[in-house]
Amino acid sequence: MNKKITTSALEKLGLKAEPRVHEDEFYFDVHTINKGDSTLDVVTSYKTNDLFIDQYIDFNGETLKGKHIGSFQLEALIKMM
Repeated sequence: MNKKITTSALEKLGLKAEPRVHEDEFYFDVHTINKGDSTLDVVTSYKTNDLFIDQYIDFNGETLKGKHIGSFQLEALIKMM
């Protein structure tokens, strides 16, 4: 993904923030939703100076690859869970 879904958009879709994960030169924000037997995580990575690096989506432990997924597509995926 190269465009970030904002934190407020993720929370509006029902995803809950997990504790921030810190590494030496970067950190991750993870937002999660569990529905039925499915889990969806949106992971956003930043450099320590808060510069956005990347964002990806894990669905049941598998990273979704391919085209950019925006908040509209994410909402549809959550509805299908």
